[in-house]
Amino acid sequence: MKEKPKIAIVAPGGGTGCAYGAGAFTALAKEYQLRPDIIVASSGDAGTGVYYTSGQIEESEKIWTKALATTRFIAKRRGLKLMKLDYLVDTVFRMMHPFDVDSFYSSEIDCYIPITDRKTKGTRYISNRDVKTDSIDMFEVLRATKSIPVLTQPVTIEGREYEDGSFGATFDDLIQKAKDLGAEIIIGIDSRWRKRPILSQSDERIDICIVTDRKNPSSPLTSNPQKLRDSFDMGYKSVLDNPKLKAVLTVKSE
Repeated sequence: MKEKPKIAIVAPGGGTGCAYGAGAFTALAKEYQLRPDIIVASSGDAGTGVYYTSGQIEESEKIWTKALATTRFIAKRRGLKLMKLDYLVDTVFRMMHPFDVDSFYSSEIDCYIPITDRKTKGTRYISNRDVKTDSIDMFEVLRATKSIPVLTQPVTIEGREYEDGSFGATFDDLIQKAKDLGAEIIIGIDSRWRKRPILSQSDERIDICIVTDRKNPSSPLTSNPQKLRDSFDMGYKSVLDNPKLKAVLTVKSE
């Protein structure tokens, strides 16, 4: 009997526009009951990726449409200090909607989070398949992959400074990472406002399905509750309306 193809979800980030991605991830879990083999998620999508891995995807809707819909996280009146990353990591991920690190490490899903070395600009992937040690704090990894240069401070992990994962690895790089890990079906969730060509789509050996909508109402730096709600709902609907997904995945029974 032929083995089931290995499935990966890949998401490159896009600031608070990733409310769209959270909706798409949630639809994959609820409508398709999908537990992929691999998740590669960067920057704004990293939180949703690790919550999916730990079995907590239901928290994503509350995080993106409630907890982040506040000027406690983003307020343009603060100028270059407009983003309060500590609020996201220390208040939302640690306290309001606690990320289950133990379930993340014991999950059957292989999850990879890219962070960018501030000095070399090279990409390092932190995974739940790495040996769990005291020197790698997943909350600090999440802080690092979301740490936008100029707007936030770099994050020190094992003696090196790291910043936003999307500054070192492109969407195409993340897709290539999924391929290198053996993915045969790749679901790309693209929340970004300004799209770039995805060169990996040309690989005929791999089924690649991109979930996206250029009308995503949330910019990378918004705290508007209605826009975040609309983005989440749009991402959810994009999964339901995607004909290629319907062809490669089994829809949840009514």
